[in-house]
Amino acid sequence: MELPQAEGGAPGALSGVAGTPDAAVVVVLNAAQAEVVLFGPDGICRCCAEGVVLSCAIVPPGLARGMAACCAALGIHYLDAPISGGSARAAAGVHIVTMAEALTFGMIQGVTPEKFVEVISNCAGTSWMLENRAPNIVNGDYTPHSQVNIWPKGLGTVLDIARSARFGAPITAAALQQFLAAASMGLVRQDDAAVAVVYARNTGFTLPEEA
Repeated sequence: MELPQAEGGAPGALSGVAGTPDAAVVVVLNAAQAEVVLFGPDGICRCCAEGVVLSCAIVPPGLARGMAACCAALGIHYLDAPISGGSARAAAGVHIVTMAEALTFGMIQGVTPEKFVEVISNCAGTSWMLENRAPNIVNGDYTPHSQVNIWPKGLGTVLDIARSARFGAPITAAALQQFLAAASMGLVRQDDAAVAVVYARNTGFTLPEEA
């Protein structure tokens, strides 16, 4: 699990590159990667006898507690600090899907994406996600600031927790299905606003990036 050198990574095995740090910040995609980086054969916790580990991946609470216990047994202080703000913030991924659905629904009613952004951004139907992501669709710019493949992980975590609590979360489940559909279309590394492509293709409409 090496970061490409072109992106600032250093060559060599993790243990050799990391040395014996007093603190480590682990920024990876999912729980499986976090476990490998921390506790794998070449993991940080094998070369960091004491210190602090800051884990930034979204993981289920049970797994976070388990990793904290493993770290504690090695004299390492574990801090669970997801970059996105945790499962509650991940649940707000549904706002992206809602925005994409509303924007493309407007298109089939004759409302251009530009007009949609102009009007909805200034009324009660707005949201931070709409104002931040809808312009990407209008401009046909899916440069990945937050990739499509991030959301199945976060929404899946929310649903796992909901199931264990016997809590129904149908809106989250619906949002997850749309991101999975986007992934199946080969959009995994595009910006998450590309979920709008799912709606557009299902209705035979063309978004700006496909023109």
